[in-house]
Amino acid sequence: MKISLLTLTFFVILVSCSDATDKPKNLLDSKTMSEMIADFAINEQLGLMNQDGNMEISSKYILKKHHVKGQDFSDSYAYYLSKPRELQRILKKAQKIIKEKDPNAAEYIDKKEKSDKNDPSDTGRPGMTH
Repeated sequence: MKISLLTLTFFVILVSCSDATDKPKNLLDSKTMSEMIADFAINEQLGLMNQDGNMEISSKYILKKHHVKGQDFSDSYAYYLSKPRELQRILKKAQKIIKEKDPNAAEYIDKKEKSDKNDPSDTGRPGMTH
């Protein structure tokens, strides 16, 4: 499984078009962000397998499950995008959560990481190449 590059790209563009990102009032901690990102990634993969599923309902469920408002998640994500090292830790933790929940995903992720390390055009940043 992989985290949606489209979603990440959207937030990168959003942040890069604005001034410095201030710390949001309702900043989500890194643990909550990791858990939610993992849930969203799993939800996205399920959506790809079940085209009849309603992604909006699933996304609302994830927000409700974590007791988080959509705006708070978006604001927190935009803030962490301005903190690349912290975001990298959040994404690694999300990846670990996915691997723990799905051994098949762990195999896929490990294989993908190995192939990415062998790709000289990979910058190590989602959606970014030379």
